[in-house]
Parts: sequence; structure tokens; C-alpha cells
Amino acid sequence: MTRFVGFSAFAVGTLLFVSRAAATTLTPGGLVENYNAGFFQIFANDLSYTPAQIQQSTSGEVSISTSVSKPAATASGSLAVSTTPTPGISIAADLFADTGGFATARILASTRYSFEIFGPDGTATVMVNALGGVGFNSLSPREYLGASLRSYFGVREANNGPAAIDLLATASSFRGSTQGLPGSGGFTVADIYAFKTNTIYNVYLDASIDAAVDGSTPGVPGNGHENLFAFIDPTFNLVGPNAFLYDIAFTEGFGNGLTSAVPEPSTWAMLVLGFAGIGFTAYRRKSKAALIAA
Repeated sequence: MTRFVGFSAFAVGTLLFVSRAAATTLTPGGLVENYNAGFFQIFANDLSYTPAQIQQSTSGEVSISTSVSKPAATASGSLAVSTTPTPGISIAADLFADTGGFATARILASTRYSFEIFGPDGTATVMVNALGGVGFNSLSPREYLGASLRSYFGVREANNGPAAIDLLATASSFRGSTQGLPGSGGFTVADIYAFKTNTIYNVYLDASIDAAVDGSTPGVPGNGHENLFAFIDPTFNLVGPNAFLYDIAFTEGFGNGLTSAVPEPSTWAMLVLGFAGIGFTAYRRKSKAALIAA
């Protein structure tokens, strides 16, 4: 009976520890950087020289989708920054310019957040999944455009520590050079990384579009029409046979981009009750066998 009671005390202690640790979060005061910031500008003009434009700076979670137009030009764009359930950025633009028209888009977004893995000193293994990409596609036979696109994903120890992940996707074209050809770049991550425990890491997400379509060249028929995009959305998961030894925390206000292999408290409670039942059954069988032998 003493062994059974000792096991039950250990199991309940484990349950209480997991319940407490799972609620841990990082507060903004403990971080090097913690923000979402964006800049959104679309512009359309023609020979009337009276532009139609929208310009806006953003912060926090945001979702923008809008357009402006003139008789010979149209510009539309979207910007979405999320912090839950998974931090990510997605931006896009569509530019059209007929003869005498001109359209531009400049869309930028940056997100910074942090995580820390709590547990025994050393390293913990983390599966990192990320998809980042940029691209532009011509929708007309003649392009007279310049474009620069960027998507970046980085993970670095706080206080300018060494980079654990450093990935960049870019695509660009020079004015008049695309002639209807698409361009793209990207990266895919599905790898296991070893991160130091009890150490704050900063996550950096950046995406940008800077592009223009020009249909104002005298004597050149046709139009320019281009769509462009950039995005990044990483996730992190503790893996390995010892994942249950660790707990994780995010920047306050950020969601489940980083998740633990530790079961929910209700699951632990069921496991503890099951183990207790097994222990009690074994004890009864042992006691019964002892009485029979006597």
C-alpha cells in the first residue's frame, strides 16, 4: 500500500506541475522586440494628372483590401497581418495601366515576436515548418514595369545573438524588362532545429512589394497588367521522446505558432486515474495471493 500511495502522490504532483507550466507566457517587457507594423500605399494616375491614392500606416493585427482607379489606370492591394492562431503575413497587389496610365503599389509588413523553451538546461528539439514566397505574373502581352519583392523569415537569440534561421526569398524586374514573363522565389522549411532552453529567441517576419506599371509611353500600343504577392507563415512544435520535459511561452498576445507536445491537463488527469487504478488492482491481487498462501 505504501508503494501505491507514493506513486499516486508523484502522479498528482506531475499533474499540478504540467497545469502550471502550460499557462506560462512571456510579457512584452522581457523582449527585445515586440510589434506588428505595416505600410500600405496604392496609387493610380493618368493624363489628367489628378491621382487617386490610398496611404496608411498600420500596427497590430490588420486586414486591408481596397482599390483606387482612374480612366486609364487601376491599383488594388491587400495586407493581412495575423498574430493568432499562427503569426503570419500576406500581401498582394494588382496593377493595370492602359495607354496614358500609371499605377504603383508599395506594401510593407513586419512582425516581431519571441519564444522561450523552459526545462532542463541544454537544448530542445523543435520541428520548424515555414512557407515563404514572392511572385509576380504578367496578365498582358506588354509590360513596362519595375518590381521588387521580398519575404524574410529569421530566428535569432535575443540581444543580437547568433542566427538560428535566416531565410530570404526575392524576385525583381527592371523597368521594361519583363515582357510578359513571370518571376518568383520562395523557400520551404520542414526541419528539426535544436534551440537552447531557458533562452529567449526573437522571430522576424518581413514581406514587401514595391512595383509600378507604366502605360504612358507615347506611340506604344497596348497596356500593362501585373499581379504580385509575398507571404510568410512559420510554425514551431516541440518534438522528440523528451518533449514532455519542456514547456514553451510566446510573446503575450501571440498565438499557437509554437505548440508543445505536453498533453492537456484533462488528459493528464485521465492518465493519472488510469495509473492509479492499475496500481490499486495490482495491490489487491498481491494481497489476495498473500491471504491464500497463508
